[in-house]
Amino acid sequence: MYPYIEILGREIPTYGLFSLVGILLGGWFAEHQATKHGEHPFYMIETLCVAAVGVLIGGHLLYAITNFRFIGKWSLFELFGGSVFYGGLFGGLAAGWWWVRRKGYRMNLYSDIIAMFMPLFHGFGRIGCFFGGCCFGIPSRFGILYHSPHIPESEVVTRFPVQLLESGLLFLLFVGIYLILYRPNGRLQQKVRGHLLEIYLATYAVIRFLDEFLRGDRIRGIWGPFSTSQWISLTLLLVLTIRLLIRRGRTASDQAADSVSDPDQAADSGLADTILENIQPIKNRPDGQ
Repeated sequence: MYPYIEILGREIPTYGLFSLVGILLGGWFAEHQATKHGEHPFYMIETLCVAAVGVLIGGHLLYAITNFRFIGKWSLFELFGGSVFYGGLFGGLAAGWWWVRRKGYRMNLYSDIIAMFMPLFHGFGRIGCFFGGCCFGIPSRFGILYHSPHIPESEVVTRFPVQLLESGLLFLLFVGIYLILYRPNGRLQQKVRGHLLEIYLATYAVIRFLDEFLRGDRIRGIWGPFSTSQWISLTLLLVLTIRLLIRRGRTASDQAADSVSDPDQAADSGLADTILENIQPIKNRPDGQ
């Protein structure tokens, strides 16, 4: 692996480099989409900056929580030194949601743009994981022989490149969400607009739950049959499913309410029926009466 590369005589961490590429490319894309929909680009940039603070706090906090068993054995730097993606994701979403609400921006628009930004940024981050040697896969005859002095357990055997698999799936998810939003299908766009973030979260939860079976690093935390991220994925899917059912129930109630005529229409209909009932006997009366 190549945890560091030399640029202009200086060693640069490859994980940080690819993450920076993802941030810059994703930030440019988000700014472009905001401008396309009539928003000032600065508003999107400041929202991403506020969300980044939440990402840093949430990611390091969840890492410390998953390694709480080492409290007293690790220094504070070691305990909070790593980062967990789900912690960063929820921390960033919480900070971004708070900022968008505080500033009065269009929540549906910003959440849709973030839904496309996240897999684009995350895909480059996973490439950084691959070159850095972290988040490695299970031993496999088809795989890569890692050389990471910081992670001795990643060496000796070839390991499945699960980071590249997840990266490819994330890029496909980005393309899929983009096509769903911008394909020439008005009905589909009306249905998904404002809900792309939920589509992203549900799809990524499935991706993460499955590819965790191909992960070989146990430091991420194993609780019973599943890892920490798998339990979070299952919980996230459950929450999103309940949210979908509640929304469908409300939609059905609204449609039922809309099917009932308003009072003015009901009054007009009743008046028309009364007039028709009085006219009918007159038409049936013999001539001269």
